[in-house]
Amino acid sequence: MDRQTLITLAEKISNGSATNEDIVLYNTWYNSFKIEDKWNEQELGPITEKENYLLNNIYTSIRNRRTVRLWPRMLIGVAAVLIVTAFYMLFNFNVAPKSYTFEQIAGKKFETPYNMRKTIVLTDGTEVVLYPGSKLIVANDFNETDRKIAVYGQVYLKIFHQKDKPFVAYSKHTATTAIGTAFYVRDFERAQKSSVMLIEGKVKVQEPNRKSIQYLEPGTAIEVNQQTLTAVKKVIDKNELLALAEQKLYFDQADMPDIVRKLELFYGIEIDLASCNCKFKKINGDYSNHSLVSVLNTISYINNLSWKLTNQKVVFTAKTK
Repeated sequence: MDRQTLITLAEKISNGSATNEDIVLYNTWYNSFKIEDKWNEQELGPITEKENYLLNNIYTSIRNRRTVRLWPRMLIGVAAVLIVTAFYMLFNFNVAPKSYTFEQIAGKKFETPYNMRKTIVLTDGTEVVLYPGSKLIVANDFNETDRKIAVYGQVYLKIFHQKDKPFVAYSKHTATTAIGTAFYVRDFERAQKSSVMLIEGKVKVQEPNRKSIQYLEPGTAIEVNQQTLTAVKKVIDKNELLALAEQKLYFDQADMPDIVRKLELFYGIEIDLASCNCKFKKINGDYSNHSLVSVLNTISYINNLSWKLTNQKVVFTAKTK
């Protein structure tokens, strides 16, 4: 018997329109799946504590709505059908909660100036590091049925696990759903690229215009080109991201592409090398406690350059003789 036929039979029995043949057919199916009135875990899967709770609610609902005309074994069968269907829809990670855009998130705002980083603990226990020149909006109904935030700029998120309340971080170019996860969201308004970078756990990322979905594993990222809205999945250094999350900044014979990547994440900036046709020297050392200005001055001194920071974007230029 297919599922739809079974559901139709259960509905007929529930509303009293079932024929004797319907009842016989239903009982035949029911008896093939039941053993001594207990849930057949081998056939139907394990019954969790939450399923037990739902089952009791179904019993109560049936008893309160109509005179009980079905014997208990049949009520349990109807409940089994409802449980299988409801739990597939409600608790499957592939089914997304209601989708918003980041402009629709209204609530409490947190902002950082261009020279400061701030750590916030949300009401659910989630830890947020807000990078310079960034803004976070926490939805007014945060932690009621779900947990929604909007991100402008760059944030690091260490999510407090609550399976029944999805956590979704919205930015202009992505919507990231996470459970028990640590990750970065980076989406500056005038940047060339936006990204979601996963350190641990699992996230589901809806790409530009919500057209497609990508799943990230630890040490991977989604990078979105803000002009073309094309998205690419990349492998990243998870240990490097962990060090940055712990506010550690080390260079070990690092060349400029590595230096740029680390500085952009550590200080929440964008570095444009396109306007500087320069040969950069490698850098060593621990810069964890250095300001951005101090690091940029070091790079400029070593390479005989000048630098300028405007709206979180750094541009290097060669010094004129």
